[in-house]
Amino acid sequence: MSDLTIFKEIYQDPIGTIATPFRDRIAAETHVSHMKTDYRWAAGKPVNRIYIQGSQLPLQRNEAVRMMDGEWLLFIDDDMVFEAEAVGSLVASYHELKAQISEPIIVGGLCVRRYPPYQPTLFRARDMTEGPFNFIEDWQGMDYVEVDATGAAFYLIEPDVFSAIMGGPFPSLMIRAGLHPWPFYEWTGTMGEDLRFCLNARRAGVRVFVDTRIQIGHIGQKVLGISDFYGQVARRPEEVQVAVREMNDAVGLHTLSQEEARRREGLDGL
Repeated sequence: MSDLTIFKEIYQDPIGTIATPFRDRIAAETHVSHMKTDYRWAAGKPVNRIYIQGSQLPLQRNEAVRMMDGEWLLFIDDDMVFEAEAVGSLVASYHELKAQISEPIIVGGLCVRRYPPYQPTLFRARDMTEGPFNFIEDWQGMDYVEVDATGAAFYLIEPDVFSAIMGGPFPSLMIRAGLHPWPFYEWTGTMGEDLRFCLNARRAGVRVFVDTRIQIGHIGQKVLGISDFYGQVARRPEEVQVAVREMNDAVGLHTLSQEEARRREGLDGL
């Protein structure tokens, strides 16, 4: 707890909680995205907003879980760029999925990694305990892609996810306020805290989805989106394309062709 500084905007009876962990600063583009967010979908109910400054992401995310109130917790990382309707669209996606699915769910927007080759954060685990992961490259015709893990940059979690992981009732906000945060998020080995959390959730019966219609920019040397990934695929050396195809074939995933990537490069992304 001593590592954390918390800035918060808290209301009575909120519809949900948005949490942004950050280290030194929040990117200006992310600030602007927060300021432009359209909350009309909330139908008059407030949304809690929490900004947690620290140097250890697992501690920051666990603190957000301890403080969450309402129907869901939505993480938005400090280097994400999104349209005004993105939060409302993600909440709508959550409700659409819940109308069809009885298991607890996590649902996120479509992000890419900020380093080449900018793969989408659609992970298929080869080992449900330790990874490693393949990336799902092609989801043509699918609004929702079910994955084993996705990054925590822009995703919504319902309280039943935490109950499933704990194997019992998730404590109320009042009880959680007096407890040390449960270690839902943790670093072990080389796996990031967000992928580890998703695998723990999946083993507890949680289902994880990404809505490919909600495209979120990731700030690197520029704002990166899915068109940057398509550009990388289109320019892959042949030996890299062959290696990727072999890895994907081993787990039954389709490999995006370079011709199709070139066609999509100018049509998709932010």
